Amino acid sequence: MQKLPNTLLQKASLRGNEYAWLLRDIPEVINTAEHLGLINQGGQLQFRIPDATCEAKEIEVDSFGVKDCSKAAIRCRDAFNAVISKHDFRARARDWKILRDFEKQGGDLESHTFFVWYLTEA
Repeated sequence: MQKLPNTLLQKASLRGNEYAWLLRDIPEVINTAEHLGLINQGGQLQFRIPDATCEAKEIEVDSFGVKDCSKAAIRCRDAFNAVISKHDFRARARDWKILRDFEKQGGDLESHTFFVWYLTEA
């Protein structure tokens, strides 16, 4: 992730060694990575609230090992758009009691809905 510009890294949530971005920022991550010659590998949906990280591994994007930066970006961009249009993320969040409680206490799930995103050098 060191190659990504600071402006993009500052939008990320970093937990452990994993960077995640709000859904609205993923297209910028994909495009920037492609421009920098990084390979988009994809990622998974995560809800990151102050006291927990809930990962929905079944809601994912995968470039399936494509080693070409442009082809991987196209595959990830298309897959991400498909995931966005197919899934109800708020409904998925309610599968976890901790997230239901967070929302009942006034927490905004949308601002805590992220995609962990993986990149690799070409």
